[in-house]
Order: sequence, then structure tokens, then C-alpha cells
Amino acid sequence: MNVSAFHWWVLLALAGSSLACASLSGGSSAPETRPADFSVRYDWWEGSLPPPYHYQFSVTIAPDGTGQVTYTPDYPSTDTPTWVETFALDEAQLDALYAQLRDLGVFATTWREAVDIPVGGSSSVLVITVEGASITVPAFPERAVEQADAAKSAVYAAVPAEIWDRLSAQRDQYVQEHGAP
Repeated sequence: MNVSAFHWWVLLALAGSSLACASLSGGSSAPETRPADFSVRYDWWEGSLPPPYHYQFSVTIAPDGTGQVTYTPDYPSTDTPTWVETFALDEAQLDALYAQLRDLGVFATTWREAVDIPVGGSSSVLVITVEGASITVPAFPERAVEQADAAKSAVYAAVPAEIWDRLSAQRDQYVQEHGAP
């Protein structure tokens, strides 16, 4: 699946998850308006695959809306490139992302990693800073899985689609050049 198709899937999943979570109580421990230190870091890793089919990326969004995607198209090594793309969210976009995470109950949930976690598949971790505290949404939460997925999807969707398209095209070329003959 290319990143563009994945991006649309994420948006659809996010919309469905947001509706499903709308009736959840939560977010009461988070301020109504976005705190000045609100920031996020989302790390995603493909599962165990032979080179060059593994890849990973990180999305960071700073309190001022400065964003960055750091993308590695294979297992990290001295021979593997790392691509960096930057973007910026304006105040309204930052407020909307914060409100979405708050409304999902992300700040009011006590997150714990599940005891039995899958082996070999992709995984991701989301770390959100609010009022000096870090909230870590684990790769495989023991509960509130739909909330966790929706929160991670919201951060993914905050990155402009053109960036994901560009990175996907670069990765496709990398795989073509480094794949098995």
C-alpha cells in the first residue's frame, strides 16, 4: 500500500474512531485550551522484514507548531540515508490537534503496555507533553486501543500529505535500487 492510500485509510479510521470515542468520558484532567508547552513525538517502526523492506519514521511537533518528519527507508546503518522534511502548523491547527487528543481522552487515560504483545509486526509510540508532564501512549496499550490508534492517526494526519507522498516515492526508489535482484 502506498503512503497516499495509507494516508486516506488513516483519515477514515480517524473519523470512525473519533465518532466511536465521542461518547467516552475523558479529557477532564486536561485544560480546555492548549497549554503553551503542548508538543508531540510519534515514532513508528515497520515490523521485522528483510532489508530493504523495513522502514521507520518519527514525527515531532514543537509548541510553536514547527514540525519535522525524520524517515529512514531501511534498518538504520551508516549506509542507510535518513530523510528529513519540515512543516509548520499554525495556531488553529495546533489548537485543533490538541482538542482532538483531549476529546479522545488521551490525557485522562492511564496508559500501560499490554502484557501479551504481538511479535514481528509494526509498532508505534506517541509521547505528548502537556503542562510539563509527558503522556506516553504505548505501542500496544492494555486498554483504550481505539483511542490510542485515533491519537496516533491524528498526529500522522497533521503532516501535510505532500510530505508523505514525497517520502513514499523516495522509499519506492530506494527499495528498487537496494532490493534483491
